[in-house]
Amino acid sequence: MSIQIAGISGSFSKLSKKEIAKQKTLDFTKEQYEEIEIEIVPISEYDFVFYDGRSPDFYIGDTLRIINKIKEFNALFADSPINRGTFSGAFKNLFDLSPNDSLKGKVVETLAYRRLENLAKDTVRLTKRLQTNYAGSANPDIKHVSLHCS
Repeated sequence: MSIQIAGISGSFSKLSKKEIAKQKTLDFTKEQYEEIEIEIVPISEYDFVFYDGRSPDFYIGDTLRIINKIKEFNALFADSPINRGTFSGAFKNLFDLSPNDSLKGKVVETLAYRRLENLAKDTVRLTKRLQTNYAGSANPDIKHVSLHCS
């Protein structure tokens, strides 16, 4: 059984430091474990709609494709800038669109960056919010959440 990892790019920037760091991490992982399948999912290449409260089953097109990608992978390695104390709007919207149990039992790694003083405090708070809001509980169903800051 192979492990499938989605490398989610949470911003529209190309060749940023976080993007390079994520790519190097995924390349290293692939070199160490040949059975792992990795797919980069750049949200900038999807034309998905804003979350409007509908059930994920009622979306179509790119929105449905990206929801299904979140559901099908065993692990997610996501990166996002932190702007004004929160993840990017596109990044948050991606998880708002996903079913509440889409992260259940999955490994979720987050690479975030912010150039202000309260990076660690804000990032830990936001990761806990992501974990609580999008996984449906404080932690029992997510196997692992960690945070890497630069």
